[in-house]
Amino acid sequence: MSIAIGYVLCRWLHFAALMQVFGVSCFIGFLTPSVYRARMRDAMHGILTWSAVITLLTAVMMVVLQAGMMGDGWRDSIRPAVWQAVMQTSFGQVWRYQLCFSALLLFCLPERKGRERAAFFLASALLISLAWTGHAAATPGISGTLHRLNNSLHLLCAGYWAGGLYPFWRTVRYLRNPAGDSAAAVTALIHFSFWGHLAVAGVVLSGILNGGLLSVWEVPVWRSGYLTGLWLKMFLVCGLIAIAVYNRYWLIPRMRKAREAALRLLARNCALQVMLMLSALFTVSFFATLAPH
Repeated sequence: MSIAIGYVLCRWLHFAALMQVFGVSCFIGFLTPSVYRARMRDAMHGILTWSAVITLLTAVMMVVLQAGMMGDGWRDSIRPAVWQAVMQTSFGQVWRYQLCFSALLLFCLPERKGRERAAFFLASALLISLAWTGHAAATPGISGTLHRLNNSLHLLCAGYWAGGLYPFWRTVRYLRNPAGDSAAAVTALIHFSFWGHLAVAGVVLSGILNGGLLSVWEVPVWRSGYLTGLWLKMFLVCGLIAIAVYNRYWLIPRMRKAREAALRLLARNCALQVMLMLSALFTVSFFATLAPH
């Protein structure tokens, strides 16, 4: 496997795991009523733990892979001297925060009150710091500052949406249990849906502005691999939005009349959204390594 492919896969895993930590910790710490929070902590502990571990491991691997791409392939990827050179670059200076905050995330995993909110703020810092890498970091002047701030908003909104899908799905499955506290679970879904409207709008608007700041809309799509990947990502996001609108404005109102059927279809749609979201993140991980023009 080439280093370039390894870098794309590692980047994909890093973004997916970090957004999962952000979404799960936000769902439990801020959207879930207290009477339902303990159950969600138990249900989400495994994925929160593994996502935090993967976030740290992939943060380390990104330095290793960057060393290989800066140097002479795989043999330079394991040389500490090249790692040190990577950490002196603009990427490395930002990536120090990724390594530090990813390590701190592991201290939020033991069972104790308030750990989800601590994980949420650390994951927020990690997502924001990602906006200071890549194409946004290369944009100079005031436009560059605007680009990085806008990209931070884009990543936070995407993290809420992407990372909240799994706890949303688990809550829908919980509602299918007649013995469960359906009122508290429904409240959590309502809270997620309300803020989800703003998150989706934030993803779309900030994504359009990101493209404008990179001037990609002026380039014919067939002449830019970056823009081809961007259009594929937008196609996947449109599919996600269509499913979300169908769920919110068609399925959820039908729960009063056909609760079991609506919940079953809602769970299936949510699983489909998870797959589409992972596909969109993989697409971004690939085309973000290409030149915009």
